[in-house]
Amino acid sequence: VALPAEGWTVALTAGFNEAKVDDLTPAEAAISGAVLDARLAGPEFSGSMRFNYEWQPTPGILANASVAVSHVGSFPNSFPNTPGKPLVPLATYDDTDSYTFVNANLALAFDQFTVAGYVENLFDDHSVNYIHPEAFLDGRYGRLRPRTIGVRIGYEY
Repeated sequence: VALPAEGWTVALTAGFNEAKVDDLTPAEAAISGAVLDARLAGPEFSGSMRFNYEWQPTPGILANASVAVSHVGSFPNSFPNTPGKPLVPLATYDDTDSYTFVNANLALAFDQFTVAGYVENLFDDHSVNYIHPEAFLDGRYGRLRPRTIGVRIGYEY
């Protein structure tokens, strides 16, 4: 987290994951469908950056505007071979998409309530972010939630 100037906050997060199968017996391969050097079901890189500006437009009102950009790398949904049949490729094996999405928010906070306008998935990215390991056709591929625009109202009592 950085505070580059009064009212500004910049936050950066990142995750690196190089998890792979590095030790595998023939019995484990037969049971799991794993192969040596197979990646596990998680992205090699994910990260986000958030820019936030907070100011007081008038006494008694606090305003906040923020933009967040998040990225998630592609990853496999399972091991590549069929459990119980170690040399047969798994028919439902696939990789998710690598995707980036943007969220934005503008809020006003009063003494006891807050009003905020927001947009999530600003550019309406439809990337695949989950793949079910079973072959259900209607819900096998999960996608990012579509662009969502709304207003949030909060009351503190």
